[in-house]
Amino acid sequence: MLGTLLDVADGEGRSRPAPGELAELRWQGVRERVNAVVPGDVRVLAASIGTGAAAGFALVYLLAVSWVPWGQPPGTAWPDMPGFGPFRNPGVLFAVPVLLGALAALGRQRMLAHLAGLLAVLGIVVARVTVQATENWNGPGTTTLVTVAALVVVANVGAPRDRRALGIAFGVVAGGLALFVGLQLPTGHPFESTLLTDGAWWGAGVTPALLGVVGGARAGRGRRTRPTSAPRPRRGARRGLDAVGGRRDHHAPVLRRRGRGVGPHGRGLDRDGARRPDGRPTRAAAVPTRARVTGAGGAGRCRASRAARHGR
Repeated sequence: MLGTLLDVADGEGRSRPAPGELAELRWQGVRERVNAVVPGDVRVLAASIGTGAAAGFALVYLLAVSWVPWGQPPGTAWPDMPGFGPFRNPGVLFAVPVLLGALAALGRQRMLAHLAGLLAVLGIVVARVTVQATENWNGPGTTTLVTVAALVVVANVGAPRDRRALGIAFGVVAGGLALFVGLQLPTGHPFESTLLTDGAWWGAGVTPALLGVVGGARAGRGRRTRPTSAPRPRRGARRGLDAVGGRRDHHAPVLRRRGRGVGPHGRGLDRDGARRPDGRPTRAAAVPTRARVTGAGGAGRCRASRAARHGR
């Protein structure tokens, strides 16, 4: 690559890289450093989950807090609440770009998805300025804006091309928030068409949903946890059983087959504990300790083995 850049610079009469080439080199260097820390597959999965979670959060927030198409007009429900056109707060400025980015990700339009993320960040900034200028107590509050900004950042760390992860994240977040917003557990009036404010959104919807997810995760982990059984003895230890109760006697020698030159001192050991360099039994240890009966012409004589000559 460096040689190609130098050849191009010589052909154009330049002594240094062009600004576009420097920008591309820096961008590629940053990408390689990021890939060394976080692999591409991990970033794709994180971006897909972030896109789906952000879309689920934005959809339920838009319908339940910012727009509420089934409710009364903004000036009728709370006369002292400054509206944002047909909406109850400027949350639509970041909710719509987030939803458009999710649709672009489903259509495999990566550049459009990233552009929608930039528009969502711009919408968050404008919404914050609008809230401060109009003193709208219905938000969006700082907690909502920071949460959406974090989800947008996660959604843009990679290419959100994992449709399965995106769909699962969207379904879990949107379904859970819609369920708990409808239940409204703190109020005790489930599934009533009451208008939620930005503060009630967190108290009646998001916080119970998070607690439910944490409780379900802990319950599932408790069911998977089982008491571990006692460790099984090793194969070599199974043969070291005493002859009385069948229990392990760590001081008893391990029984081995006879006839292979293995004495009570172990394989390859003589009575003094010596071992050959190649691991084979010594001459004294290789000879059986019992007497052998030999005969010539049926006479049958008994003589001691060579092990007896060594005093064994």
